[in-house]
Amino acid sequence: MITFEKFVKSDKKSLLEVMKSISDEVSAQDKTLADQKNWDWRYEELPTGKSHVYLAKENNSIIGYYHIPTYEVFVQNKKMTIGNIQAVAVSKSHRNQNVFQKLAKFANHDIDQHVDLIYTFPNHRSINTFIKYNDFHVVTALPLHLRPISVRAFFEKKINSKFLGSIFGGLLEIYSRFKLKRLDQFDLIEEVDGFDTEIETLFLKFGLRHEIRLLRNKTYLEWRFNNSVKGKYKILGLRSNSELVAIAVVKIEYILSERCLVIMDLAYDQVDSAKKLLSNIDSLYVDEKIAFIVKSSISVDKKIEENVGFVKVPSRFNPRKLYLLARWTNEKKSSDLLKAAIWQVTYSDWDVF
Repeated sequence: MITFEKFVKSDKKSLLEVMKSISDEVSAQDKTLADQKNWDWRYEELPTGKSHVYLAKENNSIIGYYHIPTYEVFVQNKKMTIGNIQAVAVSKSHRNQNVFQKLAKFANHDIDQHVDLIYTFPNHRSINTFIKYNDFHVVTALPLHLRPISVRAFFEKKINSKFLGSIFGGLLEIYSRFKLKRLDQFDLIEEVDGFDTEIETLFLKFGLRHEIRLLRNKTYLEWRFNNSVKGKYKILGLRSNSELVAIAVVKIEYILSERCLVIMDLAYDQVDSAKKLLSNIDSLYVDEKIAFIVKSSISVDKKIEENVGFVKVPSRFNPRKLYLLARWTNEKKSSDLLKAAIWQVTYSDWDVF
């Protein structure tokens, strides 16, 4: 008999074992998924201190799981609680038996009592369940932007021609460099040791321009990046006349088998500052042999990336399409706001990086 229930601490050891097994089955991109330190950081040590985890069991053995950590969110400047559905799966032996659908129904019914809003970034295997059975709305697909840095070898392999790949990659590199915005005389890009009040203020002011946004205060930023067990993040700031005008959190990741610099989060005082930082951020990584700078986000300012040498990847070539889905937990609230609102969403909202 299959049952559905909320996680209790005595389930942790078995849950992590099942997560490891399923992660291996599906060749999950996130190899730290079943690591206890990662699990504790993500679901117990988060700023709100509250996550909701749901389990499917057969004969008291875990066969599926469904995680919903919670965060503080502002919706039209009103503070609320948002849940982020992530790390959901059912064991291979119980797929195609409606177990995931029933687990999702159980979890979504319970979470409605605890949060105001829910969002998620489902993969192709689960997106239809969220829409059809859990009343989620597709807000948007997150655009994927790549800025070519050193891409000739990449295209030589993709096109399977050293001559054509070198020409095509070289043209992309030239195009990107032509679009870059140069630093002014008193501009300086520097690596920052940690999140201080100055950085927090810039993130909070930038957030005010968005109708729906997570509270990116110092507590959240330190938890998300400094305390993470998912690799080393770096904080890069742009100063103009000694004033901090733009900040980015970055990470080195292998994407499409290439070494890439990923923009995890970004805040700035004005568009011109963002353009300068994005144009020159790789100047601190000249010895890293980076192929692309990668950015995927939605924000109040449109097309900044294309203006500074990034190329928008067509949907059919995107290896991992990110769709933002959301729903209210109060049936009386209109879904129109979720679709039309200006969201602040970056890679830091996604649980894989």
